[in-house]
Amino acid sequence: MSLKQRWLSKVLRLSEIHHGRIEVKEEQTHFILNNEYIPRVRVLGVVIDRYDRSGDRAFSLLSLDDGSDTINIKLWSYPEREGEEKKEDQLKMFQGIDVGQIIEIIGRVKEYQDEKYIIPDVVSSNLSLDNEINHRAKLLQRDTENFGFQEHLSSNDNLGKTFTDKVEKFLSIMSDKLEMNTIELLSSRFGEDSEEILEIIKYLQIEGLIINPRPGIYSRIL
Repeated sequence: MSLKQRWLSKVLRLSEIHHGRIEVKEEQTHFILNNEYIPRVRVLGVVIDRYDRSGDRAFSLLSLDDGSDTINIKLWSYPEREGEEKKEDQLKMFQGIDVGQIIEIIGRVKEYQDEKYIIPDVVSSNLSLDNEINHRAKLLQRDTENFGFQEHLSSNDNLGKTFTDKVEKFLSIMSDKLEMNTIELLSSRFGEDSEEILEIIKYLQIEGLIINPRPGIYSRIL
């Protein structure tokens, strides 16, 4: 396997990972989604829990939530198989990560007793709201290009290729999660008509990025 193939990763939602399957071939596990082999996934979310165990069998676990689902990210210092060396430095990947932080993970999907989890190869911590917006934009662009998602959102051809940019812009004007927004206010700040705003809101509600606490009023979640 070439270096490029080894580190190839695919941006996914956590819910998509749980819809995939694990196949074992020649004692190697392979994560399959929509009949595609995905050696590594790239996910981003908020750490909602952390567990650490010290000693000879030191172990660390982060629970990650991206709004679509949750998954555990696992590291341990002891060998997975007999004859392997201890991985003393592995746990350092989680150093300084606390509950509430936004992190990005590139890693391999595994499964044990019907529970899917991720073993990380790269961990990026202390990320900002901008990183989350960019990650969501990549997912939206993938949906639009590969699955024609925009057909489920709107029949307006003006959305087309620019829909990803409009969603990213819309999120940026709702950056304060405590800020309440009416359709009229959003339309004036966003520079689009109410019908197009509603199409974008529909998508963001599906993605779990905004809520509708009262009729006609919307607010960011993250």
